[in-house]
Amino acid sequence: IKIPKDCSCLFRSIACLNTKQLLQANRMTSGRICDARLDATECSLAHNLRQQCVAFLEKTVPDSIGISYPFFLEDKWGHSYESVSARINSMRKHTEFAGHLECLAIAFLNDKPINVWVKVNQSEPECSLRQVIPCRPVSFNETGNQHSEQLQTLSMQSYNLLYNIDDRESEGHFDVLCGE
Repeated sequence: IKIPKDCSCLFRSIACLNTKQLLQANRMTSGRICDARLDATECSLAHNLRQQCVAFLEKTVPDSIGISYPFFLEDKWGHSYESVSARINSMRKHTEFAGHLECLAIAFLNDKPINVWVKVNQSEPECSLRQVIPCRPVSFNETGNQHSEQLQTLSMQSYNLLYNIDDRESEGHFDVLCGE
């Protein structure tokens, strides 16, 4: 399902996947919903999800995490934030694109893992699974095996998102991926 390229594509995608009416809505080629009322609903849900995500990150993610996990600070190709708090402050704006850190927060908030798929070849319909973002911390026992409870997390119903990489632009874009 094509989602509008409006800096809220991650949040719109999750709103769509959480709301049957949005999932089944007729959309224009731009990804906007044809019905103005449903489109406004999707916008509102995406805005609320963004605010919940920011509040969750402020409450739970220490600034020091950016030292161990610098990819949490990535913004556009070749650009990173100076700190996690700078990224969170920027994320308050509806003009800011979401990334890995926000995907992780959404997975935790919704208690549902996110599968991020990427097209291997833009001219082909096939895509490949590039990342599974768990909804709970994954730990290992003494033998190095994941605990069975956490393995169940990876097999539970997930959000499936298609991440489109556009070489002509500096940002990627999330769409909803339906089906098997």
